Amino acid sequence: MKQFFKNNADNILLICILIIAFILRAYRLSSIPFMHDEFSALLRTQYNSFNELIEKGVMIDGHPPLIQVFLFYWVKIFGFSEAWLKLPFIVSGIVAVYLAYKIATDWFGKTPAVAIASLLAYLQYPIFYSQIIRPYSSGLFLILLFVYFWNKVIFYSDKKRYFNLIGFVISGSLCTYNHHFTLLQVAIIGITGIFYVKRKDLFFYLGAGVAIFLLYLPNISIFKAQLEMKGIGGWLGKPENDFILEYLYYIVNYSLITAVSVFLIFIAGFFIKPFFIIQRKSLIWVSLAWFVIPFLTGFFYSKYVNAVLQYSVLIFAFPFLLFGIFGWVKSNNFKFRIITAILIAFVCISTLIFERKHYKIFYNSPYEQIVKEAVFESDSLISNNCLVVFSMAIHDTANTSSKIFNYYADKYKKINVINIYDADKPEDFKPLQQTFTNYKGNYIYYGYLAGASCEVYPLIQHYFPYICKTMNYYGGNAVIFSKKTISSGNDYIYNSENSFEGKVSNWSDYNVAFLIDSIASNGKFSYGFDSVSEWGPSFSDTLLKIANKSVNYIDISVDVMPLGNFTNAQLVSSIEQDKLNLLWSSSQFKNFLMISGKWNTVVHSIKLPDINLKNTNPLLNVYIWNCEKQNFLIDNFKVRVRKGNPILYWIVNKEVKN
Repeated sequence: MKQFFKNNADNILLICILIIAFILRAYRLSSIPFMHDEFSALLRTQYNSFNELIEKGVMIDGHPPLIQVFLFYWVKIFGFSEAWLKLPFIVSGIVAVYLAYKIATDWFGKTPAVAIASLLAYLQYPIFYSQIIRPYSSGLFLILLFVYFWNKVIFYSDKKRYFNLIGFVISGSLCTYNHHFTLLQVAIIGITGIFYVKRKDLFFYLGAGVAIFLLYLPNISIFKAQLEMKGIGGWLGKPENDFILEYLYYIVNYSLITAVSVFLIFIAGFFIKPFFIIQRKSLIWVSLAWFVIPFLTGFFYSKYVNAVLQYSVLIFAFPFLLFGIFGWVKSNNFKFRIITAILIAFVCISTLIFERKHYKIFYNSPYEQIVKEAVFESDSLISNNCLVVFSMAIHDTANTSSKIFNYYADKYKKINVINIYDADKPEDFKPLQQTFTNYKGNYIYYGYLAGASCEVYPLIQHYFPYICKTMNYYGGNAVIFSKKTISSGNDYIYNSENSFEGKVSNWSDYNVAFLIDSIASNGKFSYGFDSVSEWGPSFSDTLLKIANKSVNYIDISVDVMPLGNFTNAQLVSSIEQDKLNLLWSSSQFKNFLMISGKWNTVVHSIKLPDINLKNTNPLLNVYIWNCEKQNFLIDNFKVRVRKGNPILYWIVNKEVKN
């Protein structure tokens, strides 16, 4: 038995890595929730034919058809079961760890292979993308499978030539149908092979490449249609110049301890004997190129054409970054491999669970939790006296969010819900205001997603000013508002109000000739606009003084009394840095109830986490623009900073405070 363990020590170590990798990915398998993109893909499986699937489910998506087609048939067997739908992607992630180990062992030795496999097994980056049913885990597996056969075709052409060529063609073809970045990766790797393949094998190699191209031809029409979509620049910002530094910090779980541990393993691998003679040193540089070229392609395309670069699309190149780093490790000491595997497991898993709080945060889907809490709270609050409001993503043209909410509402319990879809349109705010005006209850339950209109929150709070409870989720929130003062107060951490009763700090001086002392919403005075006053009182302050730029919201409100035949004006905010305008946005008065001769409320909000404010201390300006030279009064002009959700964008947030 002792001899058995000695002879199979490295295999046993690999098996342990794979087992732990599976546990980390499959923990509470049936409780791993669906994300928005997963639901979007699943909802596009409900077609009657394959042709309809391609036309309505693939052409509009922006991804090649492989995963959508797979889900089309997989859902027919297992339905919308979280466990069965996610299992193939989890298995893909595990097999990817194995393939990376096998390739790295052949190229660089067993010690680098253990380090690479351990990082792929335990880091949050590959774990997260192994737990979602999108083309990332599958692409990671397929691209490594392609490289596995590429290695056999290039360096072991005399062994199982035709078997390896067939594997090379099939895996390469599947990559081209998986994702546009795996297609790019196959092209880069394929071209690299021309410089390595033996002359006698060149005909076979080029023939295999032609076969991959021919197999891809049916997708050309789909690719052209998707290319015309020009990426996802409508909501994804162009990458900053420090994108790669942010990415490197992200892949080590945003953990300095993990980064230092990996660096120490890398350094120690140079000095601990015995050494392994690296047979193919050039593949270290090749591996780095296989990471750098897709990154630069995505970076410059995103900069100058349209935004496509995200951390997710770099996961296909991620193993080659690890190859390019750990390929330099020379140690072939088994005890060092054991220490390497244990240390990486300890730091990665501990930061995954305790710092990143992966299972606590990720396993609480905002869709499901918002509906569950709505059912519970509407039943538990006094006499069921609670109105429920759900707010979806503004630009969710396919109504995916609404369908997801309905899915969970059917799952738990039917509830009376107001749905807000495009809350930036005039017809959306006015009915909501009217509902709140007529509603006689004491509570509002408001569940909203990250992409929802920011203005709904302060609009509700105008009618229900107190907060009973706030629940933060990855990708959404739920808040219970109350009319009663017995609740916990509100979520505002800064408040500056100008009621025109005197000088207020950070507010500009105003012309006292425009003060009205005969009518006011609060106090004695209001401020009047007329046909000759385009601008009025304004607020200015630096953001660092009042807000956390990465978390908070800024809510602006003003009471307005329209006079005569009032049409419109705008409540404006701008953020400037060194005279450069970083943001200009506004709310139009006409989008809100504007009852002549009565006080009405207009709100406007800024979601600071969505604005690129890195390393700056910009100036916030707030003012009213009487763009149509109308007659109206204003009062209670407020600028407030609201607590944000620290885990709203958790997977790409450095800090987790929840």
